[in-house]
Amino acid sequence: MLDPRRAGRSTLALSDHRSVTGSGSQTHIQHQHTSGMVLSKKVRVSPGGIHGYCWFAAEDISAGELIWWQGDQTYNDIDVPTAELNTWPADKREKWLSLAYMVGPDTYRGSDPDKEIPQEEMNEYYVNHSCGGNCWYNGETELLAMTDIPAGAEICYDYALTECEPQWLLADRCLCGSPQCRQKVTGNDWQRSDLQKKYGRHFTTHIMKLIDAEKSKTDQHQPNQPQ
Repeated sequence: MLDPRRAGRSTLALSDHRSVTGSGSQTHIQHQHTSGMVLSKKVRVSPGGIHGYCWFAAEDISAGELIWWQGDQTYNDIDVPTAELNTWPADKREKWLSLAYMVGPDTYRGSDPDKEIPQEEMNEYYVNHSCGGNCWYNGETELLAMTDIPAGAEICYDYALTECEPQWLLADRCLCGSPQCRQKVTGNDWQRSDLQKKYGRHFTTHIMKLIDAEKSKTDQHQPNQPQ
């Protein structure tokens, strides 16, 4: 079963931030494939978990240990801007977004939809959301264990660490079952002060830039403190 990690987004028009030449299904852009992400040998991908197929710890993983990182081998991953996605047929866009994730305010990464993708590459996408996730980011291309993760536990992270599409909604309600569950998970959750306090600098790089920009605006409007 595919993990519907982006369920709900495809029912909305994505916010346009860039322009693309062409219209509808006639638009075609040659994408450069990116370096693939490497999944730790301590991770197994198997049935079960929140959405039926996902990452599990094959053995104990210590806090701070790398789980997923960018390697040297070129995979079939492509980066697609929002404006281009809006030119895709709805069924193609919905299928692709179901396993894609954000790598910029208006850019998504996923497997090339025009290629046969080896299972080894597909495995990198089967990570579920949890409001009480056990891993977080170091920059854009390293996912680390946030806490000690015992063998057999599902590995998941809070999608607030990567998602910033204002109209995005994770299905009708969150199914993570965590005591910390927010019930409704949106593309605006990175703005929540409680999550910024919880995760510190462990959002992805593009989210950290948004947070820093918002804080800079706030600081500029603060009255000067008396000396």
